[in-house]
Amino acid sequence: MRLEVMTQLCVAFGAATVSPRLPEVLPFNANLDGCYLPCDDGYEDLTSVIANADDVTLEAIGRNAADVFERTCTPARLVEWVERCIHAHERCD
Repeated sequence: MRLEVMTQLCVAFGAATVSPRLPEVLPFNANLDGCYLPCDDGYEDLTSVIANADDVTLEAIGRNAADVFERTCTPARLVEWVERCIHAHERCD
């Protein structure tokens, strides 16, 4: 499993995650702003990102991530997205 997919799964569960920029491939063109702590692509700044994260920020990130996935990636919302794309013949946005 690719690291990006594993990280997105952690985000989906509302875990405060540290990651390089995640590709935003979510239904309804949702984005992951505020859903994880960004770090450098090579993780060079990982320890400083973690050290500078306070509990309030980490809790907010977890809540934001869980909310985004609840609004976009539950089975019912995924079915809605697929039906919208297939049956309405519209762009997926």
